[in-house]
Amino acid sequence: MEKTATIVYIGLGTNIGNKPQNLFDSINFIDQRIGRLVKSSNFYSTPPFEMQSKNDFWNACIQIETYLNPFEILEEIQKIEQDMGRAAKSINKNYQDRIIDIDLLFFGNECIEDPKLTLPHPEWQNRLFVLVPLNELIDRLNISGNCHHLAKLINKLGSQAIPKQELKFF
Repeated sequence: MEKTATIVYIGLGTNIGNKPQNLFDSINFIDQRIGRLVKSSNFYSTPPFEMQSKNDFWNACIQIETYLNPFEILEEIQKIEQDMGRAAKSINKNYQDRIIDIDLLFFGNECIEDPKLTLPHPEWQNRLFVLVPLNELIDRLNISGNCHHLAKLINKLGSQAIPKQELKFF
């Protein structure tokens, strides 16, 4: 029996270095090492969220097709982050500036609760810097029988800084 590809959504963020290049590089690595890029959102800037930094973030979301399982994807994501120069995610639970942050948001419509990986990403609904670019790729998600309309979720988070489009992805 032929194995079918799974649709996966990934969030990307960077707040140091050449931010557009960091996003392009991470997308290229993902396309080469994890799965075929189907589409990308535009690139957005936002102020730091739940951390102290003088550096704004650039964020994007991508959709890929992959034959890897979620744990293989997580392992490759961590390797890509390290290869790009990513330091520790946090120090004493305080988030740090980063050259790249790659988050596996959704793996098909699977739900996973594991010490290494939770899917969907536990904070996806609470972050405009994820929802706005993700909404360019898909307008609603069906997760375990629950339909999530992204525009409604975006409207609920009106107190957060609205991501500003910086670069159109071609």
